[in-house]
Amino acid sequence: MVDPVSARWTRLPEGPDVYAAVPDGQKPRATMVVGMELFGVTPWVERVCERPAAAGFAAIAPDFYWRSARRAGLGYDDAWKRVPGALEGLAP
Repeated sequence: MVDPVSARWTRLPEGPDVYAAVPDGQKPRATMVVGMELFGVTPWVERVCERPAAAGFAAIAPDFYWRSARRAGLGYDDAWKRVPGALEGLAP
C-alpha cells in the first residue's frame, strides 16, 4: 500500500526553489536529495521525489537553474534550444 504524500514547491531564502515531497502524518525516516535532469525539475523528477515519500522518506529536488530563471521548466521539445542560455551564467 502506498502512503499519502504531501508535495509542493518551496522557495528557500537566499537560494533556489526546491520541490519537496514528504510522507503525510509521520516523521520522515531520512531525507534524500534528488538531482534534476538537464531539462530542470520536470514532472518526471517530481514523481521521482514522490515515490520515496510514499515509502516514508523526505525527498527534495533543488532547481539548480534558479539564478538564471526560477523553475525554467524546459520542455523536452525545445529544451536543447534553451539550455545554453540557462547555463550561461553558471560558474564552472
